[in-house]
Amino acid sequence: MKLVINGDVKQCFGSRQEGGLMELFEELGILPEGRFVELNGTIFKETDFASIRVKDNDVIEIIQFMGGGYYSPTHSNFNMLKFNLSQWGKIR
Repeated sequence: MKLVINGDVKQCFGSRQEGGLMELFEELGILPEGRFVELNGTIFKETDFASIRVKDNDVIEIIQFMGGGYYSPTHSNFNMLKFNLSQWGKIR
């Protein structure tokens, strides 16, 4: 199956036409903890990963946020993250 992952075309899952996102993480050698995934324009959080299926020609961005940068005592980190993601695309 052909997938576009972080802008690179990759062949995954051999000749299968569908697979699970958690299987994809395993195949790529990536741990899912602390990541978000944008799949065809929709953003998913880690708690959704087990139910997500990917298909041939899907476009996937794997996102990991790092500490540092802007801090405001009046805004929680999650609210700032959710706001930033909502500006970028649909969030689920």
